[in-house]
Amino acid sequence: MSAIEVVFLVLAALMLGSNVMVVTSRNQVYAAMWLVASMFFLAAIYALLGAHTIAILQVLVYAGAIVVLFLFVIMLLNIQESPPVPLLQSISPMRILALAAVVGVGVVLVAVSLAAPMRAKIKSITHNEEGETVVTFDSSPFRGSLYAAGNLGTGKTETASFEIVRVTGMEGDLKHVIHPGSEMPKVGEMAELTPAAPMLRPEFGTVAELGNQMYGPDLLPFEVTSLLLLVSIVGAVVVAKGKI
Repeated sequence: MSAIEVVFLVLAALMLGSNVMVVTSRNQVYAAMWLVASMFFLAAIYALLGAHTIAILQVLVYAGAIVVLFLFVIMLLNIQESPPVPLLQSISPMRILALAAVVGVGVVLVAVSLAAPMRAKIKSITHNEEGETVVTFDSSPFRGSLYAAGNLGTGKTETASFEIVRVTGMEGDLKHVIHPGSEMPKVGEMAELTPAAPMLRPEFGTVAELGNQMYGPDLLPFEVTSLLLLVSIVGAVVVAKGKI
């Protein structure tokens, strides 16, 4: 396990602990402060993954403006600290269902992360102008952020094993250039691919890249989110109106 993985696990554990304190604190102000801590740990995870712009926005917008808005709502509603409730009385069917849902989602995420290598049938084996061996697969289960910038990894079939040098052809079929010293697979064989860590583009995590993504393919979800925030603000004003 690398040092980056250890730091990630530590930050993830601290963020999970902060989230637990958010939902278990009887004092709403304390819960908001634990939420700030959770946002800082999440920002550190973003920075660890190379998304520095998102990390800064996480601190400025969420740990700053959003939590301040939460505190204003708490003060307007004058929410008092809830009295302690015996454990047996606090158990309800909805809470049991919620706990089961959380455990179920966690099990699914762990199962996916520990899943077997991705499999696909080899469609063709060609050579490019540089004389490199290029393997193209019949299906494309490897699309997405994992291969957004090219990725190293290994492949294995019944008759051969090979090392992936780089991945090209983002707009069409993904073409895997294999290492010259690798064993040659055969067309029609099923290959198991185990990708290594993604190789990030130089512009990854910058403001320009974030803007291109946010106001390009993700424009509709971005606008829907802004509408939901507007609805929540109006709802908070309506709820607090009678107590102002």
